[in-house]
Amino acid sequence: MINFLKKYIYLILFVMCLSSIQSTNLYAEETTDKPHWKKACQVSGEGNEICQTSYGQYILFNEENLWVSRIGIAVLNDSVMRMFVYGPLGVLLAEGVNTKIDDLPVVSMDYVYCINLYGCQAILEIDNTTVNNLKNGNEIIIEFLKPTGETLTANVSLAGFTKAFNSN
Repeated sequence: MINFLKKYIYLILFVMCLSSIQSTNLYAEETTDKPHWKKACQVSGEGNEICQTSYGQYILFNEENLWVSRIGIAVLNDSVMRMFVYGPLGVLLAEGVNTKIDDLPVVSMDYVYCINLYGCQAILEIDNTTVNNLKNGNEIIIEFLKPTGETLTANVSLAGFTKAFNSN
């Protein structure tokens, strides 16, 4: 159980490291850059490798590109895998996040924590079946619930996911 908790903590710390923010300007513009799937890996001081394959939607914020929502897969030591979604601000946390790959069943995710302007993160432990569904899929649909009761939907293309996930 302690090893599981350590792995979970390393995963959370890695995701937080990749999502640090240094800007305080309150005005933002959309960029023309198209977001795409990217992979980043790092090794912790304890020798654990954590790799994250993710896709973000960006805005120009105080002269730097920052993501406003993000979905991805984090893998610890090629064994523990978790899907994560950063939701935008202004959504109901208690309702969580719903995701759906193409015509497969909807999967619900609970929010775990919130970070500044990045919004809140939902995490779900996954297995190779989910990763293969992402590799073979066309898009993943992400749904958030607004306080008005309306659903906020983001359709994310899976083009490039397999190449990024399989890269070294």
